[in-house]
Amino acid sequence: MARRIKTGRAVFRERLDYLVDERGIGAVAKSRGVTTRTVQRWLQEETTPSQAQREGIRRAGLRAG
Repeated sequence: MARRIKTGRAVFRERLDYLVDERGIGAVAKSRGVTTRTVQRWLQEETTPSQAQREGIRRAGLRAG
């Protein structure tokens, strides 16, 4: 069985910032299936997304550039 490594807070934040700068909050929210307010909460570190969301953002950031 493959070992999963959790996406850290710093890596998630870097990828999220990059995606928001490149695509905008609305596009990130739509691609992740959440509201724009949720993405704003992630940016302001009011809430922490699930591990699945963090991993999805990490991968999307890598694909985007």
